[in-house]
Amino acid sequence: MFGTCEKLMTHFAVILTAFLASQPLLLLLICGPPAAPHGGISYSPMLAHASAADEAVGKWATQFGDELYLLAQKITKSQQIKEKYKEYNARVELKNGTELIRSITANVGKMLARKMDAVRCIQEKAEIVNENFEFNQTYAETNFTYYSSKYSTFNGNSSEQLEENEEEYAYMYREMQLNPDTHFYNISVDTEHSSVHVPSNVWDRRPNVLKTIQWSEQLDEVFRQNYQSDPALSWQYFGSDTGILRHYPASQWTDTRINKQDADTYDCRKRSWYIETATCSKDIVILLDHSGSMTGHRHHVAKFTIRSILDTFSNNDFFTIFKYSENVTGIVPCFNDALVQATPENIETFNSAIADLPDPSNYANLTQAYDHAFKILRNYYVNRRCNETSTCNQAIMLVTDGVAGNTTEIFERYNWGNGENGTSRMNVRIFTYLLGKEVTKVREIQWMACLNRGYYSHVQTLDEVHEEVLKYVDVIATPLVLQNEQHPPTWTHAFTDKTYDPLNSTERRPRLMIAVGVPAFDRSYRHENSTNRRARLLGVAGTDVPVEDIDKLTLPYKLGVNGYSFVVSNNGYVLLHPDLRPIGSNGKMNPNYNSIDFTEVEHLFEDTKPREPGDSILNIRRSMVHNEAKEFKDISVKFHYDRMRRVSEEKQDYFFAPLPNTPFTLGIVMPSDYGKTWIKVGDEVDKNKHMKVNISEFFIGENWKVHPDW
Repeated sequence: MFGTCEKLMTHFAVILTAFLASQPLLLLLICGPPAAPHGGISYSPMLAHASAADEAVGKWATQFGDELYLLAQKITKSQQIKEKYKEYNARVELKNGTELIRSITANVGKMLARKMDAVRCIQEKAEIVNENFEFNQTYAETNFTYYSSKYSTFNGNSSEQLEENEEEYAYMYREMQLNPDTHFYNISVDTEHSSVHVPSNVWDRRPNVLKTIQWSEQLDEVFRQNYQSDPALSWQYFGSDTGILRHYPASQWTDTRINKQDADTYDCRKRSWYIETATCSKDIVILLDHSGSMTGHRHHVAKFTIRSILDTFSNNDFFTIFKYSENVTGIVPCFNDALVQATPENIETFNSAIADLPDPSNYANLTQAYDHAFKILRNYYVNRRCNETSTCNQAIMLVTDGVAGNTTEIFERYNWGNGENGTSRMNVRIFTYLLGKEVTKVREIQWMACLNRGYYSHVQTLDEVHEEVLKYVDVIATPLVLQNEQHPPTWTHAFTDKTYDPLNSTERRPRLMIAVGVPAFDRSYRHENSTNRRARLLGVAGTDVPVEDIDKLTLPYKLGVNGYSFVVSNNGYVLLHPDLRPIGSNGKMNPNYNSIDFTEVEHLFEDTKPREPGDSILNIRRSMVHNEAKEFKDISVKFHYDRMRRVSEEKQDYFFAPLPNTPFTLGIVMPSDYGKTWIKVGDEVDKNKHMKVNISEFFIGENWKVHPDW
């Protein structure tokens, strides 16, 4: 091959020399011969020379073309490919985008259905085991041991060191036997057992926590069965309402803290898969007491309480925050009395505004604050027809150090009315957080919460904030537990795997995941001899699904050149798209990597200004958000290439359809003007099996390669 290339370079040099030598000839052919003086006939000796040079160049060009053709055939093996097509009875067929999207969504839907089935198996097992489990506290405190993700040792090392006052309980933590597993990203795991993560603010020897760790150990059986029936299954887990997380396979906890002296703040009850499964979407108005009595430590605790509440919100929630004293004002004025989506950007905006609040002053007018909050919620209550569907989840959260008067009139007008005289029955829950050690009129604040289907919490110190805030989750989940029949699966938006570190990873793409969760109910309250007569959420069973697994099922080889697939959530956020770049130039995940809107990665030619999308892209987005199956053809787009240094106008066809039993819509894009056909060959795999040909022998050696996107 290299000899042939050298010959080609020689021919190039010869032709270039001939071209330079024949420049006068070219000028002669273009401009014509010089005119003869006085109309006489002229004759130039250059014509004979030109004819000979032209003939020589023609021969060289022909020879060069022949050799170039032979070289191309040799390199591309085009002749052998044509013969193979004939041998395998290959045929050219037209692509049908409608059939293709139907086939892809069916395949992806089956894969996601298997994940939901696995999670339901975990949920069913958890409910049965918990209902029939008899807890022996004496045995548990003296003899019970378990695999701890933080404190169990592997090769003499643990993920976290015990405190000095806890070293006497080191016997509780079994030693791990781990091995690297390629399916779990080469992390050392134990696929025979699960392990338990306990948050730093939860003591694993507290009776209800110890009981949960003990009975949940029986989930190992269903974890293993799920993994055996679906080897593509990723992490499986069960998050309890006590805060413990049992995850499979067992592994040491991945420590992502920059400062190792900081406390481990991970709590499964604050993860999106837990919150969204337990509470569904909700509208929340937070009222912060900003009167003079809230100065000093109480003001600091109030800020921390609100930040903890915001940590429990997800992209499906809508909220706003008001501070009240003699008047009611928004923390972020530009939102103008509207509920905003709980995106990372909006939550960060409110956190910044809370940090910059001035010192509290004046007196508190709680009646005016409640009235303002109810009016905002009523607008959404009416527009969403909550009185007809009964599916709205609305609440007011009050953060204060006390109340000065009675607010019965407000509740009678908005929450307890019968529709007469302007009253309504909105059924808004009231959650009250009473701050400080020395408090008054506690009964009044308790009454507000209890008579409005809410919960009262007394927060005295910063250490209590976390646990007290999370109690509202169980309250909102109560109706779901009481119906005791349906266990609706809930899918999350994209997030990064807990074990993924973008700064040290060698993976070609960021490790994005989605999760599916199913609520598990504590059914022991129905027993006549039960000491716990309260309906409560037992926890959430879940599993992660790598976004890459969805991408593999979108058949990129059928989409062809410049064709691609994408997945959009019910909020219009992109989970999968070739222009989704979640990692920033600093090598870290962008803060809003999981809330990138579809209109930010698809740019139509009609879009003339940044962040002002045209009608066509909005129509496409609207259809996908509503889970519709549609087609949009011959859409002019701004097609970028050469690392976004060049842009051209191209036409594309969009096909999309909803993924069954999920909030996601999957779409494919194909060029409108080309790539309409593909080559179809018979089923060679089955054919070779019948002929007893070992297909794996084709892949021996290093003379083959799989396309990185396939």
